[in-house]
Amino acid sequence: MILVIAAMAAMLGAGPPATAAPADAGKKICHKITYTGSRLGAVSVCKTRREWDEIQWEHDHLLREQQQLDRALNNNG
Repeated sequence: MILVIAAMAAMLGAGPPATAAPADAGKKICHKITYTGSRLGAVSVCKTRREWDEIQWEHDHLLREQQQLDRALNNNG
């Protein structure tokens, strides 16, 4: 349990990596997103490259946290 708490505390201080601003930083990039089970079909979501990068980083970060928690719980069970 202490291992899990220590690992989570170490990760809380980490944030998305700082990147140099590209020339097209303000340019919008649109992705078509389909929601499973929706009868409305796909919607277009437009964000800047930086916003998409932050969303991807957050997704990857949460996935790693969940995998570490699962491993810790399975090893101590």
